[in-house]
Amino acid sequence: MRAEVAGESYTATILATDAVGYSRAMSRDEALALRALAASKAIITTAIRQFDGRVFATAGDSVLAEFAAPGNAVNAAVTMQRLLAEAARHVSVLSYRVGIHMGPVHPDGTDLLGDTVNIAARLESLAYAGGICISGQVHQVASGTLDLDLVELGPQLLKNILEPVRVLRIRVGEAEEIEAAAPRASLVAVLTFVSQGPGVEPYLAEGLADDLVVGLSRFQNLAVLSRASTASDTDPMRLAAALGVAYVVRGSLRVAVGRLRIAVEVVDARTGRTIWAERFDGAAEEILEIQDEVIQRLVATIVGRIEEATTVTSRRKRPESAAAFDLLLQGVHHANRLDSKSNLLAIELLETAVARDPGYALAWAWLALMRLRRWAWTPVQMDLGPVRETAQRALVLDPSESWCHLVAGQVAMYGSALEIAEVHHKKAYSLNPYDCHIMALRAPLATYLGKPEEGADWALRAMSLYPGHPSWYATNLGLAQYCARNYAEAERAYLSVAEPQLGVLAGLAAARAQLGDAKGAESAAQAALRLQPDFSSRVFVGMRPFRRAEDGTHLLEGLTRAGLPE
Repeated sequence: MRAEVAGESYTATILATDAVGYSRAMSRDEALALRALAASKAIITTAIRQFDGRVFATAGDSVLAEFAAPGNAVNAAVTMQRLLAEAARHVSVLSYRVGIHMGPVHPDGTDLLGDTVNIAARLESLAYAGGICISGQVHQVASGTLDLDLVELGPQLLKNILEPVRVLRIRVGEAEEIEAAAPRASLVAVLTFVSQGPGVEPYLAEGLADDLVVGLSRFQNLAVLSRASTASDTDPMRLAAALGVAYVVRGSLRVAVGRLRIAVEVVDARTGRTIWAERFDGAAEEILEIQDEVIQRLVATIVGRIEEATTVTSRRKRPESAAAFDLLLQGVHHANRLDSKSNLLAIELLETAVARDPGYALAWAWLALMRLRRWAWTPVQMDLGPVRETAQRALVLDPSESWCHLVAGQVAMYGSALEIAEVHHKKAYSLNPYDCHIMALRAPLATYLGKPEEGADWALRAMSLYPGHPSWYATNLGLAQYCARNYAEAERAYLSVAEPQLGVLAGLAAARAQLGDAKGAESAAQAALRLQPDFSSRVFVGMRPFRRAEDGTHLLEGLTRAGLPE
């Protein structure tokens, strides 16, 4: 084992281990849990010392140790797991997971710091109870000296680690769990744009790719590799094999006779198929002046196309075997439809996702949003309290996720706490100003705050940036235009919804009534009543948290003028 040298970094192999279910054991029988912890740690430290390791940190039920040789770390881990399994037959011990990684470490007194330590800890979380996960670096160095039963897991995305890490599982007789830890994101590689022909400075192509990386990185369902990660290989299918990349974004810049052409495409790295391509063409000065707008439009469209492509793949999997991320994507697919059946399917899939991964903040946020939609349809039968608790759970799990704030804002809005809703909406937009869903959901908030023209602007901006937007964008635009007394625009927005549900039909009826189209208003009203025979205009308006009473009165006037019962 290496002697400690203060302040001097060096290469070491780090073993990280943590008990499974320790907190639960403490809550059941504290004295027994403490005895089991002491017995377990004695076995672990004995195995570490047997193979010349040094324990440098312990906190509660966890242990961190360093080794000079990766083979020693692996032998210590295998020995410790076998000794724990044997001891469990006779005394109470805890079950442990182990992760091992090697790389540079930085001494801080007797402690060690750095990414190597962090990665070892993340690998531990991927292991089964009683199992061991090692990195590709450890395997590469130690494989020639060890005879082990290994399972290749391939490149894995680890929390707060920028680049994917190759992971292998060592079989030591542990019980295999139903599902290994699954990634919560699609891995995307953005390649440096190609400068074609004279007149294009390399920094422009590099800057455009970097701006896309920044924009795409705001979405937590995407993990984005920097240009440096793919500098040595730009072939999509090789990137898929080597790094686990799912999608590649690439493009080119060309200048001809004062005009700048930007071509961009998204490639499915697993098949090599282009799933989307677009070209921007204009005067060079104009394109550069509106570069931020071009980037925003590209990000919005790329995110939408990747979401669509990933959802298609996820929907082929049986929900019983789908990972939490796949279940989230399937739930979002149904969430983008406005009918009751789709809402129930979305809730079912999202509930399964959070059951599989209780710490998945984004899945909790979407579940809260779908429960809020269910509440909005049946407010008399449902209490908003459980919806609020679901949204709060998402926010506590990840206060840096824009969607957690967005959904908290939506729940606060329908609870008539408009000022709180506005704080969360503004925070969501500041966290991710590229997300068109956030813009589209800002529209009804602005409308309820008495600023319908601003609401219409938010909806129109979202729709222009994301041409493939779901139909509820238009629904929000319709309400804003109606409250702004732009009845023809409201009618146009509502008519653009391919499968109109109750809110769309009621809004369409009100807009037509205000336009003096009695026949058209009656037709929309009758369609609404077929969907909900006991429809009440007052209940419908009362569910909408208008700050200004006159806005609610204005909507009620349109509904009753269309012939809908008060």
